[in-house]
Amino acid sequence: MAQADSKYIEVQRENEVLKSNMNLLIKQMKNPNGSIIIQLQARIAELEREARARQLVIEALCAKMKRGTDDEREYE
Repeated sequence: MAQADSKYIEVQRENEVLKSNMNLLIKQMKNPNGSIIIQLQARIAELEREARARQLVIEALCAKMKRGTDDEREYE
């Protein structure tokens, strides 16, 4: 019985995946630019991650420069 249940669940999952793929294909047919939009959204997300990473580097460099300036003042 457990094996039959497991096969049933597997078939259900496969059907869900196929339905999802079918829905994506239908959306792409209705909006041929949809894949371009998805690619652009992915690129925007990538650029936002890069911008955040660069901002962290900038902040770290500014903090290091400030510490260096503070250290120089101590020696004066």
